Amino acid sequence: SGGQPLGDRGIDGADSAALFDQIFESSNLTGELTAEEQDAFRSRFLERMSSFSHGGSGWSTPDYVIAAQTALDEEKPIATAALAKSLNEANLGFRASMREWMVGETKARFQARLGRTHLTKEEVKSVEDKSVKT
Repeated sequence: SGGQPLGDRGIDGADSAALFDQIFESSNLTGELTAEEQDAFRSRFLERMSSFSHGGSGWSTPDYVIAAQTALDEEKPIATAALAKSLNEANLGFRASMREWMVGETKARFQARLGRTHLTKEEVKSVEDKSVKT
């Protein structure tokens, strides 16, 4: 707010809220998420970004942007009412339904339940090198 670049004035919670709202509106997600799903997503994003408002002046604008991208990606909902509706309309031989507890399920939570992390580029290269040698 105030018209100054983020790096010149620090970053606060209002910046994160405004950023989320702007991204949400410009990406046409209003038709994809229910009000409850949107509120939950927004709350998770703001919680993740709260470190910027607590120590905002120590963060650079590029750090803030990277953190916001990560938070948006990891806190996005994994299941939505729109997804359940789309699956059901596809007549795939099963019925999907959105349950109340699913509103809090995120990409990060889902990945954490998979039981392993993604391999780094170095680990992938190591596995590829080993498979070539055998």
